[in-house]
Amino acid sequence: MRVAIKKPISNINSAFEAFKSAEAESWRKSGLPTPPPPEFLVKPSGSLCSPISHRLNQPSFTTNIPENGETADQTNGCIAMVMGTAFEETTLIYDQVHRRGDTSHGSTRYPLFVRQAHQEWTGQISESSEAKVEVVYGLKAARAIMTDRNLKTTPLPLWGEYSGIILILLHETNFQNAQQEYKFRRIMVFAYHPQRLFHDCVGGRYVVHQEKALALAAAMTGVRHLPNYYKNKLWLVVRPSSKQRHLEAILGKQRAQALAIGFAKSDAISDTDDSDQEFENDGSWEQFFKENPHSNKKLYELLPTALSEATQDSQDWHDPLSFPKSVREWWEGQKQILFYENPVSGLTDILSVLDKCQNLIPGRMISANRSSLRHALTMLMEIQKQTLERDNSHQSRKAGLVHSRFDGQPILVKCFWCGTKRGAVKKPVFSVNRPNHYVVRNRYACQNCGKRVEVVPIHGPHTSYSSLSSMAPKIERREKYSMMLQSRETLTAQQTEPVESFCLRCREQTKVKGGGNVFVDSKPLWTLGGCRPLYVERQVNCLNCKMLRRASGRFVPKDEGIPSIYHTSLTRLADLYGRYDGPIIAALVDRWPPSSRTYTWNATVEAYSSPVFVSPSGSNTVLELPSTSYQGAPIRRSPNKDRSTSLESFQVEAEGAPTEWRSSFSTGLETPKQSQSFNSIVAADEDLMSLTKKRGRPKGSRNKRKVCDDDFNSVVAADEDLM
Repeated sequence: MRVAIKKPISNINSAFEAFKSAEAESWRKSGLPTPPPPEFLVKPSGSLCSPISHRLNQPSFTTNIPENGETADQTNGCIAMVMGTAFEETTLIYDQVHRRGDTSHGSTRYPLFVRQAHQEWTGQISESSEAKVEVVYGLKAARAIMTDRNLKTTPLPLWGEYSGIILILLHETNFQNAQQEYKFRRIMVFAYHPQRLFHDCVGGRYVVHQEKALALAAAMTGVRHLPNYYKNKLWLVVRPSSKQRHLEAILGKQRAQALAIGFAKSDAISDTDDSDQEFENDGSWEQFFKENPHSNKKLYELLPTALSEATQDSQDWHDPLSFPKSVREWWEGQKQILFYENPVSGLTDILSVLDKCQNLIPGRMISANRSSLRHALTMLMEIQKQTLERDNSHQSRKAGLVHSRFDGQPILVKCFWCGTKRGAVKKPVFSVNRPNHYVVRNRYACQNCGKRVEVVPIHGPHTSYSSLSSMAPKIERREKYSMMLQSRETLTAQQTEPVESFCLRCREQTKVKGGGNVFVDSKPLWTLGGCRPLYVERQVNCLNCKMLRRASGRFVPKDEGIPSIYHTSLTRLADLYGRYDGPIIAALVDRWPPSSRTYTWNATVEAYSSPVFVSPSGSNTVLELPSTSYQGAPIRRSPNKDRSTSLESFQVEAEGAPTEWRSSFSTGLETPKQSQSFNSIVAADEDLMSLTKKRGRPKGSRNKRKVCDDDFNSVVAADEDLM
């Protein structure tokens, strides 16, 4: 029989009144004799017995009920979205900072005693809740949880249908009313803040992730989830208008229906489009820009219609909301074209860009009405149209994939190989799919190093001209895992010290450029990590391996006490978890095994086995990800991308398990017969590789390479024995 837990809160109403008094006292204790109004404290909604709970960061003043309100406030667009699915009448929903704020920074900007009062009240709600699954919305709420050093958690990355979701398991020992017979109390599912979903498109990255997260939470608790609620943005259809939600909340449903006709005929409340309301609440011009700029081809197609509407409009414009439809569409793609240097907040910023762009029209200075936003934008569109027609930029072969800038700013370039400055490119073009990336188009013979290589920008990212054919954004390796690294400012004194590395194959016989047998990394890179960050191995060529005509081994730290990670493993880690916040990444890196320090020709051990998550020092939990071992011949070939995984390999060790760092990989060879067959394949494969190298066809020859039939048959026979 299950024993009921002792709850700090038995009645939310009476406990909330006690919290009001404690919160007021915390303000006085912080030196404020007159505390802020208690009417702006927001009470949690729902039942403590609900199987699912929803936690947000801090309530705002975007509501029709600012005083004495509850968290379940449908007059707030974000809360209404949350309440649209995986939500019942008794579902618990609360904030972790309970006072309304303009900027939602109470968890970091309130005085210490006030933050402690809110944290204690939130902890009491969490301890009293019987919910087994809690959905946490937004970066600030997730950061407050993951940076709490007193909170013991275990991350569980999912796979298959729910790939990309990381569950956070809260240990039972975190709670004062802990039940010793259980190991975990609750599962947390991190979701995006609803505000971010307003601006995402149907089927976009954020709404798809939100759909997976809420569908998972609902499935684990048995709460009803509306299919494709987030993916297809159904909250715009199923929820009533903000006016109707206000009436239902204040006057009650029956009376609201009776008064709805009167409100519909009144001009006091305007039926503004929901998307425009979101823009008006923010007031920023930056939110009207899209991430990808217009290409030269698309820009030339948009300009005639936009210019026509701009010249025919007799009224002046005040902000992007007042732009005609075609001008708004033109404006959306101008961030990286015109306003890439500074944010736009008004006419002054636009005029400064206009002054630069007028230099592109030699011998003709266009006089602009400097008090008219409409006239200034019309002049910018005229300059773009004339420049595109003069240079024929809209008719080039890649015009649909690149864009120009119209301020006349050149790009300083250098030799990619030796770094020698090569002057400036007067008419640079940039990638549409990779915003702010200069497109490298030609190769030049460098007089300094003698190599014919590309010239790249001295400052800023770049991409190659050949990669523009793909519409998918391409990410460089270093950029891919940059979010996994610590900044130089956050490194400890020990981490800033140089790291000596040697070749994993040659070790003491290593030879590096400049002499010596070690490579000294004077600016080491370290991953994020709460208690055990990893040193990022540098890619260095071993001259000894080159002399022996073999591939250079990885360069690993000479000190075996320094755990390291190879760049390919780090890239894979970034693919899996790079989208998450820093504290979550740090927790995952702490459980990621370091790269092996043992060199082996057979790459199946590292390439075909999934990593094992192990606990950091001082923890008793070991997590092993679902993995499958490759059991074929050790021939260099790509692993099967459709590998299936199961829950069988997920293991949580009992208390008292060893905590030392370890990495267990399996080749799947159990019996002596299998091992003997495995070794025979290795020997036969090495013979075959050496034979094909000797008998390789010369470049340009149409004669195919021939190998000895006996050697080839021996490889086939050995492979069949193993299978």
